[in-house]
Amino acid sequence: CLTLAMLWAGSVNIAQAQQSENLFYYVDAEDSFASFEANSDYISIVAPQTYSISKAGVVWGEVDARVMAIARQKDIQVIPLILNPGFDRELFHDFLQDTAAQQRTIRMMVALAREHGYAGWQFDFEHIHLSDRQAFTDFYRRTADAFRPHQLSLSAAVVPTNTNFDLRTPYHRFLYEYWRGAYDLAALADIGDFLSLMTYSQHTRRTPPGPVSGLPWMREMVSYMTDELGIAPQKISLGIPFYSTYWYADYTDERGGFMNGRGASHAKVQSLIDRYDAELVWLEKPQ
Repeated sequence: CLTLAMLWAGSVNIAQAQQSENLFYYVDAEDSFASFEANSDYISIVAPQTYSISKAGVVWGEVDARVMAIARQKDIQVIPLILNPGFDRELFHDFLQDTAAQQRTIRMMVALAREHGYAGWQFDFEHIHLSDRQAFTDFYRRTADAFRPHQLSLSAAVVPTNTNFDLRTPYHRFLYEYWRGAYDLAALADIGDFLSLMTYSQHTRRTPPGPVSGLPWMREMVSYMTDELGIAPQKISLGIPFYSTYWYADYTDERGGFMNGRGASHAKVQSLIDRYDAELVWLEKPQ
């Protein structure tokens, strides 16, 4: 799903918003390219999710030549994402235990950036166990140290967290242990240029129905970073989803009847409205 990230600057007026730094997350698909091309005048950074690592630290992937051409024409910075393929937790755990593999990845990122003119890289390593928190932070620091002489930007996409919220139920404890807790947000913010806060997927098919990114929830996540952790607002890039969730009644022999959900684009939502002649209702009180 497509998302946009905007560097957070607290409360802003319209003129300030028009001058915001807008980061566009790009996936290797034609609808993503069409959206990037159509909105390129409003994009400051394009971040293609197109590079992966192996357990041995080998980096592979590429950025669509059409994206690179538009970026050069419109003076858009290109900062590719690098990730553990399939968000493979065991692969990334093994990688974090191998200093040689990490150094290989760092060398390849520097070489690729210099070869293709990338402005830097963003870590999109996910599904990291809490026990790897320090190892991940150390790898991030080593990468930043290696990037600095080459004037390359380093940032990280991080799952938002609020400790009190995350430990409230067994499900949220699971999320904290396997998805959220491995990010030492204060340390990462201090080491790198900025953090892209994934302020979406507030509700998923594993939760009761609710908004993808409710405004009070987004504020809670940001406030935790700024007020509790002391992270400067300028270090936060706020994720804004370009999708919704379609909730529907489902059934399996194992679970019986239950409420399910899946991602829905604007076009999908519009088709559902037309199909069921649905009445649109505006919620005055955001969830």
